[in-house]
Amino acid sequence: MKLVATQSAAVSVTFRNANGFPARTQGDVSWGTDNPTIATVEADPEDSMKAVVTAGPTAGTANIVASADAELAERAC
Repeated sequence: MKLVATQSAAVSVTFRNANGFPARTQGDVSWGTDNPTIATVEADPEDSMKAVVTAGPTAGTANIVASADAELAERAC
């Protein structure tokens, strides 16, 4: 996604296992950025699967990461 300076955008995450089946998360999702001078990320206090990303005043690239403990087992048939 591309944002202009100080622009914000809502994001969400869905966890899937290697076969594409939904994975259940255990606990809250943790959000982060590898370059907080370029973009910040704040988790939604009511739904940790959602967050808001806000661009900083300087142009550049930042990776936004969502992580959680997840149950990645195969779905039973």
